[in-house]
Amino acid sequence: MEQIKSELSGMRLSGMAAALQTLQESRKIHELSFTDGLRILLQAERDQRQSNRYARLVKNASFRYRASMEEINFDASGGLDKNLILSLANGSYIRDAGSILITGATGCGKSFIASALGDRACRQGYSVIYFGMQKLLSKLKIVRIEGVAVRFFEKLA
Repeated sequence: MEQIKSELSGMRLSGMAAALQTLQESRKIHELSFTDGLRILLQAERDQRQSNRYARLVKNASFRYRASMEEINFDASGGLDKNLILSLANGSYIRDAGSILITGATGCGKSFIASALGDRACRQGYSVIYFGMQKLLSKLKIVRIEGVAVRFFEKLA
């Protein structure tokens, strides 16, 4: 069994190796049919890869806040349209090549909402990059001076 785990790890199938270890420790491995065991190992590998991809996308996005849609406060005093925010969370604006502009007073939660929507986009498998307005404007100015706007926006996509 150790040889199989080391081969799985050597083939970069760490999700399968971890699931095999868990099955072996729980002594469930002998109760499973071959196909059931293989199905569990494949699902574990798929889950591990999705988790790794999500972690990489979030890290590369450089969000200001660690936020999720579940943390957004929709109470009446905030003035947020819950239906609008939840419709944006499904990511259809990304598939339609749309944009979102979030406006409001200082401290009202614009960055938090942007981070939560970005987190949701990462969960859906999209690459995201977070810029505050100041940083975005300075990046655009540099790009304009260097004349590489096309490459900049291709890199963002």
